[in-house]
Amino acid sequence: MTKNILVAGIFEDNIKVISLSYVEDEIKLTRVETIDNRGDIDSRDIIAEYIEKNGYEDSEIIIVIGSKYVNYRDFHFPFDSNSKVLKAIEFDISSEFPLENNIFDYIKGISSVPGKYRFWSAIVEKSILRSILERLQERNIRVLRVTTDVSSLGRLFRDQDDVFVMEINNKDSLFVYYIHGVPVLIRHVNIGIEGAINEDGKIDYQKANPLIREIRRTTHSFGVRTETKITEGFLTGDIHLKKEIIKWMRSVTDLNIIEELPDIQLVIEGSENEKRGLYASLIGAGLLEKRADVFNFLKGEFLKTDSFVTGKRYAIIGTGAIFLLLFVIIFSVWLNIVSLEKRKHFIETTIRRTFVSNFPHIKNVVDELRQAKNILDMKRKELMGANPLSMDSPLQVIDKISRSIPSDCFFQINSFLFENQRVEIIGQTDSFKNVNRIRSFLSGVDDFSKVDISNAKSVKDGKSIQFKITIQIKGEI
Repeated sequence: MTKNILVAGIFEDNIKVISLSYVEDEIKLTRVETIDNRGDIDSRDIIAEYIEKNGYEDSEIIIVIGSKYVNYRDFHFPFDSNSKVLKAIEFDISSEFPLENNIFDYIKGISSVPGKYRFWSAIVEKSILRSILERLQERNIRVLRVTTDVSSLGRLFRDQDDVFVMEINNKDSLFVYYIHGVPVLIRHVNIGIEGAINEDGKIDYQKANPLIREIRRTTHSFGVRTETKITEGFLTGDIHLKKEIIKWMRSVTDLNIIEELPDIQLVIEGSENEKRGLYASLIGAGLLEKRADVFNFLKGEFLKTDSFVTGKRYAIIGTGAIFLLLFVIIFSVWLNIVSLEKRKHFIETTIRRTFVSNFPHIKNVVDELRQAKNILDMKRKELMGANPLSMDSPLQVIDKISRSIPSDCFFQINSFLFENQRVEIIGQTDSFKNVNRIRSFLSGVDDFSKVDISNAKSVKDGKSIQFKITIQIKGEI
């Protein structure tokens, strides 16, 4: 089955369009075109007109917004919960970009700050999206994704360890440093190649030099911030139409300028192959996986206007959601009951095992806790009397342990074995830090010649640490 997807890129002075054909595991680039948008994307219906004129009404479409219309901000947070990140970014950008007029999305970046997560946020004016999406959705043209050139270019370089990319168009330039397709540094300038070639076909150096200065400034800045020396850069965008400028750039910069894109799984027919660099940001968008971690502005009010979802579909989805919620609640209650029964059985078994191992002479076990309390009360009275316990008394060892560990350090004994001047305890506490504290406290007891702790690990509930203590006793306690 053949599937056609149209990718349209919105740039300051033109709209680029490519058509991709998906046949089984093969993707073909079948058409590319650049349309003059006369610098006014808010009032022109160029994309919708192009689709109707060329018979693409049944195709799905991906929109790529050029970075001229996007503001990028990066953040570092000590959390990565989606709800917390959204609220934190909203709070940070709302004064500069009021949310009633702007929409944002974020992706996870690569953090160099210990203990913190990095996020990139892309912000676009709602009016820009509205002028495009409403016209498409009025014509029942299904929009799959609205992303930016930063995300779509990253798709082409995700197999590269690190790469410097320059998307240079007529009126602006985008510089991005990627690691495996994830943006690390982003810089956009309102300087392009417009006017760099005069009417005689020669380079106007006065108009071309500002671009060279920006490239040098960017490579120096990116190199300092990444602690690397940037020696090469991939070139994409409108500059591929100006081969004279590319040749001149090679002669006046220290960069190894690469015009060819990395190997990608794309079949390009005929003369379109030489235009890969010109349409790179659109090609990358067409290759993005459905669940890729990329900027996507098709949400909120813009998702609601999708006429693909009818009122009947909303009713079906709503009814299904209610039944699903009821099922989840009932299933959750059942799981809790089963879990509590298992835990009750585990606790009872553990108590019985601990009691039998410590009081083997008691044959008639009825109520372990009450019987243990009575025995310990009797032994405590003996300890307070004139006759000290002998060295083979486990209660005296427990007393030494109890006195050595302060009350603010939680310590629970699950099992206790005392034999031949050697004690083995399976214990439980609430943190690995307290495991080390317990070892330190026990090592300070004069009657203990050696204290070892092993097999410290988290138990299933994730809130407790279980470990083994081995104590060697010097002599009579």
